Amino acid sequence: MALQHKPGFIPVLVAMIVLLNLAVAYVLLTADRDTVFVEGQPMHMACSFKQHFHVPCPACGMSRAVVMTLHGDVSEASTMNPGGPLGVLTALYFSLAMFWLALRRGRRTVQLIQWSTAALGMLAMVAVFVHWIRAVAAGPSF
Repeated sequence: MALQHKPGFIPVLVAMIVLLNLAVAYVLLTADRDTVFVEGQPMHMACSFKQHFHVPCPACGMSRAVVMTLHGDVSEASTMNPGGPLGVLTALYFSLAMFWLALRRGRRTVQLIQWSTAALGMLAMVAVFVHWIRAVAAGPSF
């Protein structure tokens, strides 16, 4: 029997890919309040939305927030964009859920994982939207 046909192989593979992506980001990336660094070299990215409209886009600060969260600076990351820490939390939860699915394959388990992961994702989206509305309400930044 081929490995990919064994029960639980696909959920474990998915979990490992998600965790590997987080681990690679942790190893290669660092960030401060202004910039994300790849192996110590700054990534110079400018938000065209912010350049044109003088207000941040909903995703402004997300890369820095994810990297800061991976390095343990959750409070600072939350001020950059609360979607970063919530996104990392959702990815970790999803990975654990995939391992759980590999061990316990039942309809109720699948439904619980689907609903709980969707709820975490929606929470992250609401947090990003609220953060964005507050930034826009604060006025233009030049």
